Amino acid sequence: RHRLTPFVLALGAFGAAVREVTGAPSFRVGVPTSSRHSPEWHDTVGYFVRMAVVPFDRETFADPVIGVATAWQESLRHTGLPLTELTRAVGIHTGGRATLFQAQFAWQNHLTPDGTTSGPAFHSLPVMPLAPQYDLTAEIWPPPTPSTPAKARFGYDEQLVTPTTARHLRDAFISVLGQHSNL
Repeated sequence: RHRLTPFVLALGAFGAAVREVTGAPSFRVGVPTSSRHSPEWHDTVGYFVRMAVVPFDRETFADPVIGVATAWQESLRHTGLPLTELTRAVGIHTGGRATLFQAQFAWQNHLTPDGTTSGPAFHSLPVMPLAPQYDLTAEIWPPPTPSTPAKARFGYDEQLVTPTTARHLRDAFISVLGQHSNL
């Protein structure tokens, strides 16, 4: 009815869940995006990723369906900016730590949670665990077919987010998606 993509619907559900669980009236979510927008990069081999910074605020939540879609489209206008210009463009005013966003929403449409694709095979390599990059990360894998469920994984910085809060966020995300599944 609203011609939303599943990505925008899931991003909006994530924002609504963060707001419900944290009570924060406004916050920003980082979304990794493909960065092959410039024609000069088309002949370059490699995978370019930039972060879109999506604001969730009173305006976004006034009409969650249209608000999230509008905030997402607006955030894409700033993905090619250098960091200093990006902080100005998204209106960040911090005294010490310059944080563009604390939460990340990643729509994983190229790999499954187990690292498989329909193309080349990937094998896991042992790596040293790193500290979480963000306070909270949601990774969503859309369903490969209409009859299979989507998959999600939530990660969080254990220094800042409790396991109980992470479970509440997951449950709120699922609840919001269920409420809007008819969109």
